[in-house]
Amino acid sequence: MRYSVPLWAASTLVVFATLVLLSYVTALVLYVGAAAIAGFLSDQLIKLAVNLAPRRLLPGLRERAVFITGCSSGFGLQLAKRLDALGVTVYAGLRKPHSTGALELKATCSNNLHIVVIDVTKDEDVENAVKYVNKTIGDKVFWAVVNNAGVSALGDVELTPFSVFSHLMETNALGCVRVTKAFLPLLRESKGRVVCVGSISGLFAFPGLTHYAMSKHALTAFADGLRRELRKWSVSVHVVDPHMYQTGMTNEMSSIKRLKENWETCNEKTLTDYGPDFFKKYTENARYIARLSRGSLAVPLDDIMDAILGETPQVVADAYFGGLCDFVVLRLGDGVCFVSTGVCHSISSVDDWRGFLLVRSSLLSCDLLDLVVGWIKDRFLWSHYCIVVEVAGPKKGFILFVFLSGTLVVVSPGIVPRLQDIAWYPMASKRVSSLVQGESTQLPNPSARHKDVEPIDAALFTICSKISM
Repeated sequence: MRYSVPLWAASTLVVFATLVLLSYVTALVLYVGAAAIAGFLSDQLIKLAVNLAPRRLLPGLRERAVFITGCSSGFGLQLAKRLDALGVTVYAGLRKPHSTGALELKATCSNNLHIVVIDVTKDEDVENAVKYVNKTIGDKVFWAVVNNAGVSALGDVELTPFSVFSHLMETNALGCVRVTKAFLPLLRESKGRVVCVGSISGLFAFPGLTHYAMSKHALTAFADGLRRELRKWSVSVHVVDPHMYQTGMTNEMSSIKRLKENWETCNEKTLTDYGPDFFKKYTENARYIARLSRGSLAVPLDDIMDAILGETPQVVADAYFGGLCDFVVLRLGDGVCFVSTGVCHSISSVDDWRGFLLVRSSLLSCDLLDLVVGWIKDRFLWSHYCIVVEVAGPKKGFILFVFLSGTLVVVSPGIVPRLQDIAWYPMASKRVSSLVQGESTQLPNPSARHKDVEPIDAALFTICSKISM
């Protein structure tokens, strides 16, 4: 091959065409980036507007009746008391009529609250509940059914008996179907509402909660399809997804008891393969979850109240993760080699990595935006987290992740050998450096409290991360 004018002309044409195409690609990348930024900002602004706007309730509350399952504790108990205080006729469903929750409702609520004994897994109980409502409702309008009853479990799939899977599905998913179907004739007549208390596990299956996530995914799918089916009857369906609140599901002693019962059902080979340290670490996780769970139920209760009686309720109210960007991040985890669970330590690979959320920081000013977070009731709309992951192995060092409202927006440009080298990020450097004590390669205990860390609403979360080198 030798140089020639035709070859030069052809080569010039090819290079020119390539450069033209690259110019379009560059513009396309810029447009896509601008669209992504616009979408993210819109997501944040809408969430801010929705949560700052006053919530207005429907008129005629004293003429409405609501049926709630799972009222012996947690959300159901507090919701029944709130609705009763507003003058709504409340049918508080629970399994044990002499439970602490039932006695509390009888002692503190008005005669407009009715205790209804119901096990959502039993057809007869549900049928009797419908008969009781029809008999006692009088001229009130049956406005809503709230599917709040639920149970939880913790543990790997292999270590959990099948009966636990069956019980979770029967209570959390099929119980919701059973109760909703029974009350649909009354709801169609009143053009009322169906409210389902789900979970963020209905969007993402966290390790150790696969069985629970199955039931909540089923509940979410049921509500999603039912919403479309009931549109022709003007009956609306709403889902509220709380995450990490102090209820019976996150109770430390109950979780450890269930773990022990499941562990004892395993055969000897399974117990030997996993080893006693595995069970010990899982019990530590159960205690950690209990410590992380927020004590105030105000945020999810506000969302549930809005779903029942609000003039303009949302179809899905997250009570923790809010909006499209946060939903996408849950799906993004596997693609960027880590999953943010906020629930469990990684047990199988604990020697390969350690990830701890050190501190909550703020986008512009710690003081200013922490106030904003307080105004919007701990919804984390404009707060972000600095996550430092320590990487062991041939490439030792640290990686910084920064989340804005649950969305990954900043990552350090590689592994840095010392924690102090992360100080290039000015918003994080002050608080990160204030938390680090002792050797530069040591991270604080994830359960340790520090004077610069706010309680509860800025509680330390575990990041279940796996970094592939």
